[in-house]
Amino acid sequence: MPCHCINLRRVAGSLTSYYDQALADTGLNVGQFYLLMNLDAMTESNVTKLADVLGLERTTVVRNLKPLLADGFVADISGDNNRDRKIIVTAKGKTTLTKAIPLWKKTQREVYSVIGAENINMFQDVMTRLQQL
Repeated sequence: MPCHCINLRRVAGSLTSYYDQALADTGLNVGQFYLLMNLDAMTESNVTKLADVLGLERTTVVRNLKPLLADGFVADISGDNNRDRKIIVTAKGKTTLTKAIPLWKKTQREVYSVIGAENINMFQDVMTRLQQL
């Protein structure tokens, strides 16, 4: 019997690589893109709230923010209050999103065409159910 977990990990790795390749010219990977896109929609956020919106652990968000901060895609505007860091998307981040969003949308359409219109709702349902384990 095939292991569901290993099969899903393989698929997740393949899908991640596919999106990362599509976004390569922007300097973002898909995880960074997702974080940047959501932060931009929020205007500004602290790390805890951003983690909640993304459905990720706070430590994962902090780790993923480091290269975005280093590359100037986001900025920490919290000042002296390091316990409640406020993060915003910079002008460079917004410009990069403008370039990345059409690439991401194209990739979304490609993945959708592979899954098929008849399977997309079932696919979303299965992912939702697995997240609830």
